[in-house]
Amino acid sequence: MIVAIIAILAATVIAEYQSLLGMGRAEAMSVTVAHVRRLVELKTARREGPLAPSGFPAAIDPNWFNRNRLPCHTWTDKPIIVETVSAGADQVYPAVKIFDESAPGAKNAWYNTTNGVFCVRVGDTINDARNLKLFNMANSARATTMDQTTE
Repeated sequence: MIVAIIAILAATVIAEYQSLLGMGRAEAMSVTVAHVRRLVELKTARREGPLAPSGFPAAIDPNWFNRNRLPCHTWTDKPIIVETVSAGADQVYPAVKIFDESAPGAKNAWYNTTNGVFCVRVGDTINDARNLKLFNMANSARATTMDQTTE
């Protein structure tokens, strides 16, 4: 009986820890997302670097950042890996909002050169409601479903 109670308490503590860890990662990531978005706006306004036909930067350039490398993603502690797309002007969210943290080279960010929108993906918690909440926190977004791509 005591072992069962301890196991239940341990499971509860671990679940709460994972929840807080995810929220902390998303909150920290939101600062990086805001920074990248400001840089996209700046490079667009100044017409600097290679530009897409839309006038937005053709890619998120590592040279925009310290040490000429992209900022770290809080889920991996490694530089973000951006999937660059030329999607519709109304597409403001990636169709896939999560990534596999254990997969080397997994695209954990998304950039649409048509409208200059940048988003990060979040680590998979195996719970769509939780993933959506973390995605929205990290990107200051208002997506209501995991498959939503427009506002």
